[in-house]
Amino acid sequence: MKKVLIFSTAYEPYMGGAEVAVAELAKRMSDECIFFMITYRFDMSLPRYEHRREMEVYRLGYGTIFDRWFLFPFLAFFKALAIHRKQQVDLAWAVMVSYASIGAYFLKLFQPKIPLLLTLQEGDSQIHLRYGKFGMLGLWWRLMLKKADYIQTISGYLADLALKRGARSKIAVVPNGVNLEHFSRPPERSELERYRNFFKLGPGDFVVITVSRLVHKNGIDLLISAMAQLPAHFKLLVVGGGALAQRLRSQAYTLGISERVIFVGNVPHPELPYYLNLAKVFVRPSRSEGLGNAFLEAMAAHIPIIGTPVGGIKEFLKDGATGLFCKEEDPGDLAAKIQALAQSDALREQLSDTAHALVKSRYSWESVTAGMRKIFSELYQQGK
Repeated sequence: MKKVLIFSTAYEPYMGGAEVAVAELAKRMSDECIFFMITYRFDMSLPRYEHRREMEVYRLGYGTIFDRWFLFPFLAFFKALAIHRKQQVDLAWAVMVSYASIGAYFLKLFQPKIPLLLTLQEGDSQIHLRYGKFGMLGLWWRLMLKKADYIQTISGYLADLALKRGARSKIAVVPNGVNLEHFSRPPERSELERYRNFFKLGPGDFVVITVSRLVHKNGIDLLISAMAQLPAHFKLLVVGGGALAQRLRSQAYTLGISERVIFVGNVPHPELPYYLNLAKVFVRPSRSEGLGNAFLEAMAAHIPIIGTPVGGIKEFLKDGATGLFCKEEDPGDLAAKIQALAQSDALREQLSDTAHALVKSRYSWESVTAGMRKIFSELYQQGK
């Protein structure tokens, strides 16, 4: 059994696309690997140690910004050393260039024989990745790209970016997957009706949904501006939380559409199909995107999508085939695209059918797991 030490700044219950991918892969590879996770303890009510089905989880830190920025990377390094001394790990796996992966970098410095896999799932703009955190993010990108023995990216866009930023190791593109059975299965009608009643959605409402972190890169401000240009029976469900939540609520109020924009907040990942099936269209007018797991989940749920031609989105969204593109930074064009889908049941069905077929053929967890198994095997042989 291979012993794999994972470094991820966030994990359960703080699950984004990267964290969901780690959990799904660990479950599917548990017959050949034992996984240990080092992550940050965002909430002091969470246990410091947890033995989960897919892995052992070690949560470190005290929940302060100073602690996360400066102390946690060193705590991660020392915990990694302790785990390695006890378990003799075979691989180190850094999930994104993050505070946790700095701990993986130091582990590689002190234990150079342990192969280091770096996964890139970043969706932030290239400017942020170069100059964010007062320039420290760009520095750690350069250091991690040079120190990694193997780099796995979730899109060709990120693979190209890694090469441009100085990657020296082998790079493989293995995208995130989608639980097709979970997202494709229609929810029970009674449960769906309960959700509709809870959000006061009438039979004549045309529901638009976005599942997004409420941060600048995801362009939810553009979506709210677009909603203000649509008729009153268009409703928006905003699923997700983030730093801009209050500002976006204020924007909806100022535009006079606060009753049509429903901020749901974060929801457990297993419940997402219920929310998606309330909607006719999924929209995220991203300013940057590494891939976009939420798009793929909507496609798996037979919900037509609208996105911008940026980053990894272009690798699955083909305009007029698997979804519709809207112009960047253009709420008017976005409103027109939403209106076009509202006016044509046939177009929505055509786009959702083609998109679902694409997800089924390219983004199943079975194919993704096969790709990661190949990477793990190569690194395991390298470390022997």
